[in-house]
Amino acid sequence: MKRTLVSKYRSNTYINRFNIRETPSISDSFSRGKDSDNVLDRNNNINSVNSNSNSNNSLAKPISFSIPEEKIVTTNIHTLIKNKIKILSSLIPGKIKTYIYNTEEDYYNEYRQSFFATTIKKAGWDCMRHYEIIANGCIPYFPNIEKCPSHTMPLPLKILFVKGNALFKQFINSQRESPGVKSIEHLTADDINQYTILLNDFLDYMRENLTTNKIAKYILESFSRRVNPVSHVASFPQDKESFPLGKEKMGKDGVRDNISRVLYLSADVSPDYLRCLTLHGFKVNFGENCHDYPKVPHIYKSNSINYKGLYGKGITYTNLLDNSLHNDTLDNRIEDDIKNKYYDIIIYGSYHRGMPYYDLICSVYKANEIILLCGDDIHNCNYKSWTDKGHHVFVRELVI
Repeated sequence: MKRTLVSKYRSNTYINRFNIRETPSISDSFSRGKDSDNVLDRNNNINSVNSNSNSNNSLAKPISFSIPEEKIVTTNIHTLIKNKIKILSSLIPGKIKTYIYNTEEDYYNEYRQSFFATTIKKAGWDCMRHYEIIANGCIPYFPNIEKCPSHTMPLPLKILFVKGNALFKQFINSQRESPGVKSIEHLTADDINQYTILLNDFLDYMRENLTTNKIAKYILESFSRRVNPVSHVASFPQDKESFPLGKEKMGKDGVRDNISRVLYLSADVSPDYLRCLTLHGFKVNFGENCHDYPKVPHIYKSNSINYKGLYGKGITYTNLLDNSLHNDTLDNRIEDDIKNKYYDIIIYGSYHRGMPYYDLICSVYKANEIILLCGDDIHNCNYKSWTDKGHHVFVRELVI
């Protein structure tokens, strides 16, 4: 029988798709009150939801980075593990001298040949490195993950990180040598078995929840959700069920049914992980019917772009889409299409960087048909001023 991370928590009653539950579920990891700063106690138990928090029916929601599904390793897991040559990756975040990889393939291979790789909180808790490590069949070692705020990153992922930390320490103890040593002959069959199970859990959770496609669906699903009555924010996706695009029902809040066209707006098209990867997810779901304006050039395939010269050497988030997925003719009629409500919903991919056509859009669209994304590092986000207007705001480093 396949062992999964979430099985022990699925006894919580899930009443319907509208996030109404008799007892808190995993998705309530993003729905804790202000008194619950951390998601895990010292024994790695889930802290209880603070039921005394006062609901303000906020439309602020958590969101995380994601990864294109095609970037996730497809090698048989036993073959992958057999080919590993060191316990801990030589690439250490913050130590520039270890940043020796100039191509995506070399960078990914470093993780594939390592049992564990260090990742840390830098300017934000959520980091692309977490996802790149997992996608390449490696388990993250994430010191101090227990201190991560409760609304940042999905709780099941944080629980996996804690399990990964414990297994890493077990591996180091079995080595009887310092972390990072390449010799692996001291590992036992039980060590490898535990590693295989946990790596499977990481990869399963990623495929089911953390691909760009799934994050786009999560955003759309939020249109048909009510805010948990004990929370200030809506919940992150909790199960394997995919949201059926174009089939959401018209609710009391006037949510549109049959969403088929999306306008994805930017004021600045320079690299932004959340904006670029979430856009990729909408493109996967809608094709050219998700129109990015202006065009975000580096997510498309091109012979004229120096991808390596972009932020992070362009790894993971660039050179992904065929140019046929952008309909250039729509650029010439953008204002008319807004006035005629050609698009069903509007998304600002990075609202702190600017919100083109905002006044015009507000004169045509309902407030809750406008979505704002914030992928910035830790900061004093002004999301409340926008949720008060009735917009949906998704914040990567969300603090309530």
